[in-house]
Amino acid sequence: MMFSELLGKKCFEVDHWRALVLAEKNLSATQKCVAQAFAFFMDFETLENARPSAARVMALADCSRSTVRKTMRKLEDLGYVECVRRGALDGSASVYKGAFPPTTPFTIAQYQERLERQRASEAERRAQAQAAKQRQDDLSYLALSKEDRAAHRRLMEQARTA
Repeated sequence: MMFSELLGKKCFEVDHWRALVLAEKNLSATQKCVAQAFAFFMDFETLENARPSAARVMALADCSRSTVRKTMRKLEDLGYVECVRRGALDGSASVYKGAFPPTTPFTIAQYQERLERQRASEAERRAQAQAAKQRQDDLSYLALSKEDRAAHRRLMEQARTA
């Protein structure tokens, strides 16, 4: 199943890449922020030709140069980024390419399971709220006088037959 099908809309590969990085358990919040900033420099459809300077990523992610370097190394180790060409001493930027690690299908399945769990828990919360409302109505009914309960029963029977 494609990521765009999960979301129910057309997505670029970069959207898929960003979602997988956000779901990655081995990255800190700061590292995820750096990765999201890095994603702005990738081609949206092919994930190629990313040439971000450390200064630009630092500005977008609001972090230090060492954090950017460490995060890029970690993303390479995890398989989310491939370095196509290292920058030279003349000041040229490294060229990167976004990648999907071998665990990508498993990660998509995890993401889909999480969405299903969220939907199930929302349905359960609604059912609990409805049950609480029913209990409240039952208690209100018990607090009625005998005549009011009889009138209430008649109204309920009329509603059922109508």
